[in-house]
Formats: sequence, C-alpha cells, structure tokens
Amino acid sequence: MSEIENDDVLRRRRAPKRKKDARASASPACGEAGRVASPQERTGAGIDLPPYETIALMLQGGGALGAYQAGVYQGLHEAGIHPNWIAGISIGALNTAIIAGNAPEHRVTRLLEFWETICQPAYGFPLPAFVERALFDSADEIRQAFTALQALGAVVEGQKGFFVPRFPPPLPIVSISPQTASYYDTAPLKATLERLCDFDRINSSETRVSVGAVNVATGNFAYFDNTQIRLRAEHFIASGALPPGFAAVEIDGHFYWDAASCRTRRSTRSRRRRRARTRSSSRSISGARAGRCRTASSTSWGRVKDVQYSSRTRLVIDQMQRA
Repeated sequence: MSEIENDDVLRRRRAPKRKKDARASASPACGEAGRVASPQERTGAGIDLPPYETIALMLQGGGALGAYQAGVYQGLHEAGIHPNWIAGISIGALNTAIIAGNAPEHRVTRLLEFWETICQPAYGFPLPAFVERALFDSADEIRQAFTALQALGAVVEGQKGFFVPRFPPPLPIVSISPQTASYYDTAPLKATLERLCDFDRINSSETRVSVGAVNVATGNFAYFDNTQIRLRAEHFIASGALPPGFAAVEIDGHFYWDAASCRTRRSTRSRRRRRARTRSSSRSISGARAGRCRTASSTSWGRVKDVQYSSRTRLVIDQMQRA
C-alpha cells in the first residue's frame, strides 16, 4: 500500500471517531458546551445518576453566612439533590434543624420563614422592603451607615425570635448561674426552633443529623448525632452558644458552647501506613479542664482562650496517638 493510500485509510478511520466525540459533547449528559447537565436532564435522557450511598451536606458557622446556606440548599432542592446526612456547626446547626425537621417539600419555605423572622428587630417593626432596597442600592456611604445602624440595633434590641438582651445585664465580677452568664437570652430561639421544626421527624433517622459543640469543662469537641441520642432544640442552640454573648447550654449535666470556641476540629481519618514506634511529650500552659463559667466577662473570656489554645495541643496528641 502506498503512503497516499495509507494516509486515506487513516483519515477514514479517524473520521467516525471525531464524529462520535462531537455527538458525545452535545449529549444530554454533558449539556451545552462547557456545562454539566442537571440531574433532571440526565434522568430525562435515560441516564442513571451515580448510586451514591450517602449524600452529605455540611454547613459551617459564620452568623449571617447562614443566609447563603439557605440559598445553597434551595439550589440543591431545585436540582433534585436531597441529602440524607446533614451536619452543621453554629448557624449551620440551626439551618440543619430547619432542613431535617421538615418534609422535603416544606424545607425551603421554612428556611425562608426562619431567616425572615430572625432578621427583624426584636422590638418595633422593620423598615418596608422597598425602603431597605433603596438604601442598599444607594451610595456606598449611605449603605455602610444603614448597615452600621442595623448592627447597632441588633446589639441594643436583639433579633426577633433569636435573642434579646438580659435585663438587668450581668456584672462582670458577680458569680451567677452558667445559664445566665451572658449578655443575651436565647429563649426566643428555642421557641422558634420548636415552632418551625418537627423533632420527631429529626429523630426518626429519615435523615442523619450531626451537630458539633464544645464541652466547657473539658474543652473537648463533641458531636450530637440522631443515630446515637435523641436530639432536642438544646443541642442545636448549644452549637451556636458563642460566649459571652450567649450562655452555655446544659445538656445531660454538661455545659456546651459554640464550636467556634475551639480552634481545631477532630480528624477521623485513619492512616494505615506503618510508622516507627515513637514516644513524645507535650506541655501546654492553657488548661483544658476547668470549672463552670459563672461570670459574663472575665471568666468566660479566659475560659474561651484556654479552650482555643489547649485544643491545638490535644489535636496534635490525638493525631500522634492514631499514628
């Protein structure tokens, strides 16, 4: 066969391949160029989704960032993606309670109701929506001033259905009950969660739920999981009990704070590679164990620092023990 004929054969063999690739790039699984098809498009085209055993949604803390999490869940819901395991910390734990505590068709509505509630001032009436939009869409100076005014209002008045100032406020040097050693009372949050969440549904194991908090006395990170214990509103509130604004929450005789009080997170990964036998020593100037915090300022802030710095030491020790 001549070189010219040989080249013709090669071209003919390659042509169907290129045509096939072009069809594949335009297939429903790929969608339009550069875009991954949605689950509905793939299902409608007869393409099976990967059989994932677990679809997990992890929601971190961050205060107002929780509103973005609500939007993310709405996007997942609209895409037909329904997690069967939800884990949350701090504000993420509150969103977790709303999602897991409602039927799938009601979750987005309940999230919207939750955020529209806690974004209002505790006393008085919020500004009309069109006035707020006009202020936010105006000059940067006006928007910043309006935002600062809203923040000041939250500090002075609290947030509806979330927290209100304690009156009289606790004195920094006076020893009081740990449940009241804070500047704000989160009793309204408990009522809000119990109104918007079905805790029987949460504990039915229809969806696995895990929330994290920190044990005030030991400084250890703890997880509350509905496969191991029955979850209540207190477990979710404890995950967001950031001192000295919010008081520690008592659960089964122990007091818990927001997980943000701890600098590190426990790793559950195991390493199978063999290592040399090693003996190591570590010392920390921050005590992991302590008594209950009974003041709203000096004692609680000191305890927060103890937990933050000693948690780093414990993480290193735990990793070396697993190794």
